[in-house]
Amino acid sequence: MTAALVDWPSLAADRFPYPTHLPASRLVDELAVALVSRDPGVRDDGAYAAAAHWIREGRLDAVLEGLGDSAAGRFSHREVQARTFAPLILSAVLTRAAAVPGRVSQERRVTASQTEYRYVQLEDARLARALVRVLQGPGLTSGEATGWLDVVAEALDGGGPGPVPVWAFNTFATLQSLHLHLTRGIADEGLPPHAEAVATRVAELLRLPYYWLA
Repeated sequence: MTAALVDWPSLAADRFPYPTHLPASRLVDELAVALVSRDPGVRDDGAYAAAAHWIREGRLDAVLEGLGDSAAGRFSHREVQARTFAPLILSAVLTRAAAVPGRVSQERRVTASQTEYRYVQLEDARLARALVRVLQGPGLTSGEATGWLDVVAEALDGGGPGPVPVWAFNTFATLQSLHLHLTRGIADEGLPPHAEAVATRVAELLRLPYYWLA
């Protein structure tokens, strides 16, 4: 697969008209290729800017979950630029999903065990930023804002002494970053409505590895 079907620099110059000649599923594949490009004109100014624009417009609603899965898969990519842009796309997907309920399943994938890649490029912080932006969505109840953490709790249940699996390390790193974001807030955006409730639940989960916390 190559990105030859889309001229990303030209698309950017034309302010990102949607390529109606491509099926949405094929466009997801084209984006996946362009978003790992070493050429910033293709990757930053083209594919990422286009994807963010089309996601906000709802152009990719039919393939939103697939787009998120594709981004999540690049967290373990060998190229650093692929890992860097993965959480940015995931943030856009989650933000759109919060605005249009039902487009993405409620399962959270931070606990996916099929990975041997340990976060080393601040992926946890970018995920935390994405999660906070989702929590800023209007209309969320406290139960909805904290409910997704039940999936995390179930995944971590039963852990004991011994080496920490890679997925668990990544999960705990993301929870730490999320707690920091929920207590400090994002510049010019502040805190989401249920920040305190979510931070409290996150802290409870963090006491599993950090049992000495107050």
